[in-house]
Amino acid sequence: MTMKKTVLYTTAYLLIALGACNSGSEEHAAATEENRAVQSEDLHDKHTNVADLSREEHIKLVKAEPVQTFNNVNEIAKTNLGTLTDQYLQLKEALVASSAQQASNAASAMLNSLKAWDGNNLESDQKDFYQQRSSSMRDELQPMVGENDLVKLRDHFARLSKPMTELVSAFGTGQGSLYYQYCPMAFDNKGGYWLSSTKEIRNPFYPEEMLTCGRVERTL
Repeated sequence: MTMKKTVLYTTAYLLIALGACNSGSEEHAAATEENRAVQSEDLHDKHTNVADLSREEHIKLVKAEPVQTFNNVNEIAKTNLGTLTDQYLQLKEALVASSAQQASNAASAMLNSLKAWDGNNLESDQKDFYQQRSSSMRDELQPMVGENDLVKLRDHFARLSKPMTELVSAFGTGQGSLYYQYCPMAFDNKGGYWLSSTKEIRNPFYPEEMLTCGRVERTL
């Protein structure tokens, strides 16, 4: 084989290899993006089953994040938020009492309140904030209506508590102080949060086994 042919064959080989490499990179990138989408869908699918979630995934769904505090909240908003707070606390107490019927009824009342007021009386930035949280709350409340399985009701309540806490943190409680409480043993030691009108711990996740298990994380 002449030197010229060797160079030509080598060049051709390198071009083919480079093309395959680039193709592989594109395929890898596409596969990576697809995997991300699948992982996101999987997390959404596991959303209704806490047992399938890692602790990190679970905490992302249940722990309230720090939010801005709005000033000059109008009276209509305060009244509606006060109603939501009352209904949420009724829902919490129903779970403390392990009454699926009462919990379902409280969830239904809360859902109706969210449907009746969409934040139209709020300023633009306040309205956007409210509607984002209220949408998440409706997603959790809807499957609670008519549900008689306390395990499922508590799962949804844990996730409902996140946007609810963010709402009252931003707009105020519409009433007196609320206490953001935490039980580290809830959901197989992954942890659970909720709001209470008293400092006393009345655990809505393990009322029969560990009614007083938990602590106050902060006061709102």
